[in-house]
Amino acid sequence: MKMNDKKKNICILLARGGSKGIKNKNIVNFHGKPLVYYTIKPILESKLFDRIIVSTDSKKIKGECIKFGAEVPFLRPKKISKDKSNFRDAIKHAMIWIENNYGKYENVLYTYPTNPLRLKEDFIKAYKLLKTKKSELIISVAEDSHPIFWSNKLKKNLSMKNFVDPKFSKNRQELPKTYHVDGSIWLGKWEVFFQKKDFFQVNSHCMIFPKMRSIDIDDINHLQYAKIKYEKLMAKKQKKL
Repeated sequence: MKMNDKKKNICILLARGGSKGIKNKNIVNFHGKPLVYYTIKPILESKLFDRIIVSTDSKKIKGECIKFGAEVPFLRPKKISKDKSNFRDAIKHAMIWIENNYGKYENVLYTYPTNPLRLKEDFIKAYKLLKTKKSELIISVAEDSHPIFWSNKLKKNLSMKNFVDPKFSKNRQELPKTYHVDGSIWLGKWEVFFQKKDFFQVNSHCMIFPKMRSIDIDDINHLQYAKIKYEKLMAKKQKKL
């Protein structure tokens, strides 16, 4: 295959070393293995992606990712690995390296190690949606735990007057379901990510992610909650055997 031939699918896994909520979050112990393992494993099992490229600034994370079957052919520059760094810069940096060394790909899965509850079927479903919807981008969403119509900013004096619009002051069952972007899967065309397009202005579609497995670990409370969810899922799986 020539350098400029467009290949099929590639995964870019963003896993920087710094984390304020949990030290070394991306390789923190999660049921006996580093957190990042639970993202690499189902992506490999899906057999959809030619490569899993990890973008990290950490040699520790690099070693763990290579151990589980991902590639870490470069270290991300520190200037785009800070708390307030734009994730789009990290993606484009990785894509430039990929294009220069492997050529362009048709589709890109961009993801983080922060949801250890994903299954290979989730990635397969997202890819099928990308094709059947003739979409530029598939974004995973999960149902909100409470109606978003009951949320608002707080006033300085803590007054609750007009906090909820009267037309939404109803029982939960009377209100429409709402969803949030849960961050589990972003799968789309190369150009969408490379050109830093607005994800919600392109021809994008949602994939409804199971509420039971939707998690985005950011602090120790999320981590403990994810562990409980994982234990429940494993117990459920054992019952089926």
